[in-house]
Amino acid sequence: QLSADVCVSPLFGDHAVLQAGKNTAVWGTASEGEKVTVRLGEAEASSVAKGGRWLVHLPALTANATGRDLLISGSNNIVSHDVLVGDVWLAAGQSNMERRLDLANHQPPIDNYLEEAATANIPTIRFFNVPNTPLKDPTLELKGSWQVLSPTTVMSCSAVGFFFARALHEAGKGPLGLVINAAGGTTAQSWISRDALLAVPELAGIAKAWDADVVAYPELFARWKTEADAAKAAGQPAPAGLTMRDPIGHYLAPISRYNGMVHPLIPLSLRGVIWYQGESNTGKPLEYPLLMQTLAAEWRAKFDAPELPFLMVMVAPYIKSSPEMREAQMRAAKLVPQADMISTLDAGDAGDIHPPHKRPVGERLALLARHHVYGESDLVSSGPRFAGATFVDGKATVRFTELGGGLATQGDILKGFTLAGADGKFIPAEARIEGDTVVVSAPGLTTPTAVRYGWASVPEATLANRAGLPAFPFRSDGTP
Repeated sequence: QLSADVCVSPLFGDHAVLQAGKNTAVWGTASEGEKVTVRLGEAEASSVAKGGRWLVHLPALTANATGRDLLISGSNNIVSHDVLVGDVWLAAGQSNMERRLDLANHQPPIDNYLEEAATANIPTIRFFNVPNTPLKDPTLELKGSWQVLSPTTVMSCSAVGFFFARALHEAGKGPLGLVINAAGGTTAQSWISRDALLAVPELAGIAKAWDADVVAYPELFARWKTEADAAKAAGQPAPAGLTMRDPIGHYLAPISRYNGMVHPLIPLSLRGVIWYQGESNTGKPLEYPLLMQTLAAEWRAKFDAPELPFLMVMVAPYIKSSPEMREAQMRAAKLVPQADMISTLDAGDAGDIHPPHKRPVGERLALLARHHVYGESDLVSSGPRFAGATFVDGKATVRFTELGGGLATQGDILKGFTLAGADGKFIPAEARIEGDTVVVSAPGLTTPTAVRYGWASVPEATLANRAGLPAFPFRSDGTP
């Protein structure tokens, strides 16, 4: 191999945040067989480059909010300045995680975004935007740089990520690094490797279909391009577009974002994952729990973090969303170990799949993190969750967990409940809070057999707990 200078991944460049409390991976490229040494303060580790890549694990680091130099030495020396040690969170998903605090084309502004940006002078929070890079094959290459949070830089930060990190900072957690790894429109299978999909019989068809499309697409595109060029030369309209979408670059393509955006991050040392995705899987909710189980298992294996927390966001109400998808997300959060989810029934927008209400999303994720990850076990971090229902004397009595000091109503009237009898037809119902239960009835329905809450694309749902967190939707006739 040709001689090459020692290089380090941009994940470890100026203003980086390294994970505290565990052996911390640092890597880059160098000539074959070259010894590379990495130092941060008194911590030091060395390795020899193999296959053009070197990787070291610094011994467990102590959180430090004072910027220090990270020294990488081999045939040449590299110094990364102002490096902190704290917690690194991966902020992943599709457009609602990707959406930056700044204005976006054709989208309403994030609520109070200018006032919120003014609070962003927090130099112990940094963020790294991973470029949207769909690829056919896994890559180790990565571009980007760390940004120190300020009223100016925050405009290019994920809004959800910013509100999450700011809430943790205000709770005394930090320093904090956000690696923002999200791309609009992508499905869960976009972020899973080909091998991981093939290893699950129920999901293998996704990878096999992608393989076939990757082979077929170049010839189909070339044929269409020839016809389009000929039509243009003849002064005629171009033929209709290809019926097959680009299997790699299209926003719905499986696998390709894993190849270009997850693989180059491995094996970054992380504290946890915040995940806002699901809108593009709405058409097939039944496969979503298995997709998330597969994704979480693969990421935990690749990042060498068997108990890596996954904190998820429920898809917010929108006219084209579905309650079945929210149910699938809740099932995924139950099936994935060390995972939990926030409710967003009160944070949607019927006419916009990208609701501007990002502050409650980030702050509720921070509550989950404080409860599950930072050990604040007494902290109320969830809205009420369905625990069961009994049907007596023409009424449904619904029980809940996560009472948060008691049940409450967001607004003046308790809304969002429906009842059905033996015919399975659900009708609007009246509901009232009685102690730790909700009693539901409907005029003319004497023998209800099922109760639902928030079961619509855009429900009017006002149940919460006294901590102000909204209840989760449910159906007593559904799958737990």
